[in-house]
Amino acid sequence: MENEKSVPLSEGFNPLISVLVPVYNAEDCLDRCVNSILNQSYKNIELILVDDGSTDNSPQICDHYASADKRVRAVHKHNGGIASSRMRLLSEAGGDYYIFADNDDFYLPGVFEAFVKEAALSGAEIIQGQIDECVESSLKRYSPAFSNYNVNESQIISTGDFCRMSLNDKYKFYARNLWGKMYKNSLFNGLKMPNKRFYDGMYLNGLVFDCNKISKISIINITAYCHVLLDSSVSHSWSAQDYVDLFKVYVEIYENSLNLTDDDKIISYNLEYIFKYFGMYQTGASNAGILTGDNKAFFDDIKKKYLKVMLKNKFIPANKKLIMCMGSNLFLHSNFMRLKNRLSRI
Repeated sequence: MENEKSVPLSEGFNPLISVLVPVYNAEDCLDRCVNSILNQSYKNIELILVDDGSTDNSPQICDHYASADKRVRAVHKHNGGIASSRMRLLSEAGGDYYIFADNDDFYLPGVFEAFVKEAALSGAEIIQGQIDECVESSLKRYSPAFSNYNVNESQIISTGDFCRMSLNDKYKFYARNLWGKMYKNSLFNGLKMPNKRFYDGMYLNGLVFDCNKISKISIINITAYCHVLLDSSVSHSWSAQDYVDLFKVYVEIYENSLNLTDDDKIISYNLEYIFKYFGMYQTGASNAGILTGDNKAFFDDIKKKYLKVMLKNKFIPANKKLIMCMGSNLFLHSNFMRLKNRLSRI
């Protein structure tokens, strides 16, 4: 692959990168993730693996890599959930830049070197690569969508513009996720997130974007990261209430941005994200018979407080406002989904 080509680095710029991977019951895929990191052409890294009380062979795999490569550190803790693992990783990190990975995903060859090259040239606090998604059973046929790093094709933009751009389906990156990015370490100074379920990367990344420390973000034109869709994903075992609780985190991220940032485009991005998924989560709760009591009050309250705000927002396109307004109506969204499902079976 073209990603494997060496990208010359600026003379004297050789930052330490902390690569931060939370690990939980990942014995079937952890090797793929770790090897994609250790085999990078850029070698000045520390890989920190935080095992969150795994009950399979993941702890032994972590220890194996730590004993075989001095750049690897294995940390073992009692099971406390993904939020506690993220915070432990940050407390252990000593690099100039941070890169995050989930234990079932992987980085493409040559990406870290491209990140460092771009950081040296642009001075951006965040470097974002493109992200692919691939079903695990199709990995043997996988090839990256973008494979050439060309500095002349990088886009250097503000945080707000970056967030708005990510809502366009033609771009293959996610503003909300930690994946596929390299962050300046100072962006995480003083950040904390609740040690609760569902307070994961998107919540932490939201705090970073709200911190008003980012002068520019550089988007580079190579596939940096492959997000692997696993049949055994934890989300497959979620209950209907779990999805409602996850949606509550989306709302909290938006409300954080109202209080923390002065960038109206970031605020509009988080607001649009709520109503992009409002209909799906409300209909899911209704179909599961749990759109009652506190759950009904929650969805009603979000509509009352924020629907008109969304409709008046100058950054959200009119066509999207119409779609999201219709989606917030339980009757319209439920019947639309029934019709869509019937048509898909024809």
